[in-house]
Amino acid sequence: MAIFGSIIKLSSPIGLAAAGPAADAFGIQVWFIAAGVLIFISMGIGLFNQELRQLDEGPCQKAARRSDDLWFDH
Repeated sequence: MAIFGSIIKLSSPIGLAAAGPAADAFGIQVWFIAAGVLIFISMGIGLFNQELRQLDEGPCQKAARRSDDLWFDH
């Protein structure tokens, strides 16, 4: 969860810097709809991308998962 926390802390100021000008240019309602769509797209990418879901695994966990995969393939 450390990587996830770092990404969240980094994305907050970047998102706030983009939200103000975008809401001024397009309107607040359009900005909320666009932001909601982007959130669902990023959620889907994170949900279905195995490599992204396994970023916080250490070397021991990866080795154990590989040995389990070999065991169940036979």
